[in-house]
Amino acid sequence: DTWHEPVRPEQIVGQRPGARPGILDFDEVVVSVDATFGTETDDASDVGVLTFGTRGATACLADAYAEKASLEATIAEAKRQIGLWRATQCLVELKANGRSVIVALERALADGEIRDAAGRPVICEVIPVEPQGGKLARAHGVQHMVSAGLVLLREGAPWLEKFIAQAAAFPNATLDD
Repeated sequence: DTWHEPVRPEQIVGQRPGARPGILDFDEVVVSVDATFGTETDDASDVGVLTFGTRGATACLADAYAEKASLEATIAEAKRQIGLWRATQCLVELKANGRSVIVALERALADGEIRDAAGRPVICEVIPVEPQGGKLARAHGVQHMVSAGLVLLREGAPWLEKFIAQAAAFPNATLDD
């Protein structure tokens, strides 16, 4: 009985030779939420909700959402990813709508509202995060992992093309989240 959507090694872009066959089981699953101000119709930055599964030193981007979104849509997406992947932690940036997202997620988790595919309530710690440094400094902080092939992406994921295009254009893209 797996507790997350199965991620097969052949679905992973950059899978290292000799990797364990079968389902890629994660040691830990973390959802990260960057909840910007704005709505679907204004010039605000995209909301970012990402799910990373880790196994040893390797991180797999399992799910990604980057859209202009209302507070309600942001909370709904965070709940979806927490439940789908049975996240153990949810990091929420304390900027913009972050505090409202934290309150809503903590309430939903306490009420047993967020459930996995089998209908079981998910136990997830919601952690407020105050980012240090700018986006460029934070990107440099993980560059060594990407260069070493320790960050994998799900091949065929519906968000993959957009994610790669946005990452490749960073930090000079219009959307640099």
